[in-house]
Amino acid sequence: MAQHATIETYVYKTVGDVSLTVDVHLPDITKYGVVAALSRQIMLQAAGKASSNATPDHSLPVLVFWHGGGLVGGNREGWLPRWLFKDALDAGFAVISPDYTLLTPRTAHDTLEDVKDLFSWIQDKLNPLLAGAGSQHLINTSKVAVSGASAGGYLAYLSATQVLPRPKALASIYAMGGDYLTEHYFKPKTAPFSNNQPLIEDSSIFNSITNAPPSTRIVRTGVDHEKEPRLRYFSWLLQEGTFLDVLTGEPGLSKQLLTLPAEERQAAIPTISADLFPQLAPSTSDFPPMISVHGTGDEAVLVEESRAFAEQVRKVGVDVELIELEGANHAFDLGYKSSKEHAGLEKVVPFLLKHLQ
Repeated sequence: MAQHATIETYVYKTVGDVSLTVDVHLPDITKYGVVAALSRQIMLQAAGKASSNATPDHSLPVLVFWHGGGLVGGNREGWLPRWLFKDALDAGFAVISPDYTLLTPRTAHDTLEDVKDLFSWIQDKLNPLLAGAGSQHLINTSKVAVSGASAGGYLAYLSATQVLPRPKALASIYAMGGDYLTEHYFKPKTAPFSNNQPLIEDSSIFNSITNAPPSTRIVRTGVDHEKEPRLRYFSWLLQEGTFLDVLTGEPGLSKQLLTLPAEERQAAIPTISADLFPQLAPSTSDFPPMISVHGTGDEAVLVEESRAFAEQVRKVGVDVELIELEGANHAFDLGYKSSKEHAGLEKVVPFLLKHLQ
């Protein structure tokens, strides 16, 4: 994170006795003013869109970041790309990191409601809360960008296809969901398929997850793989080829898709679940400008997903930049403190800034 950034924590939604919480990272007020304005100038020039106005604007642009974890684990503090937060905060963004409803027993229908509710909260509630807390910052609700890594990238896609008003720009980082109709998600695996990890033989470790009462709502977990079975649950779903059943709440969907040729799979998605598939959005012509980062060596989320989705939105005239990092595997960037640690990452925040002007 950027040095001296402050974090305000709020509840953006309550369902029964479960609170969904969000961290709002704010840039250092002593640094923000002219320095951040000049930083934005430099980044805009790097992105090819210079501005003649370097006057400080204390109404902050917003970057919403959705965390990863296969949609089944993780939390708003863990697995954050420090390089992205640093660049964004240095450029004067307010960076918003929420928890959200995780799969099983809930489905992505519930998670999509969280996505919509978070953006409504940002539009209607955040500025009064910041003002009430005595913050020297307010946010500019007309300048909202969205990002996410892995499963969070999928939620960034949903933000761009299902939320109104649309975010103005998007940064996807080895995102899931660019093509959920690839066999990677619904074909059972018979050999190690990710990082040479052996197949999971004992499914009883997931009993506490799969046997939970339907009313259970899990919105965060730890990030220690040794202590948290949910962090292996995503691998189990891929191994068994049942991820889409759990995503949609439609038992048997994966088996049905496996019997169909690729060109017939889209029609097999139940209408009620179509909104959960970004690639099936009725129109992607109003999809925001997108920069996508993906490693060609990714074994958890295949780079072909980002290629396919980038091509889909590019065909309807969306400004798209796809950065493929040769040989990089999933979550390659989590130890990076600076975007300078891997060529290509330094382009992300300037791209977002360019499209927020």
